[in-house]
Amino acid sequence: MTFDKDFGEMAFRSEQDQPPGVILLRIRMGQRALLAARIRGLLEGQSEWEGHFAVVEDARVRFVPLRR
Repeated sequence: MTFDKDFGEMAFRSEQDQPPGVILLRIRMGQRALLAARIRGLLEGQSEWEGHFAVVEDARVRFVPLRR
């Protein structure tokens, strides 16, 4: 889980057969408690993080498979 876009590029270039998932957060920072609650809700509400590059925005979450 990161705010750094470079991790996505590294994940797509990885030569692992089963790459772990990457969650790119592109949401407003705001108050830490609200941000933590939002992230916790996202993690509890989704099960397909592994093997995906997920972009979390304020209004949506996009999933792109990392497996080749």
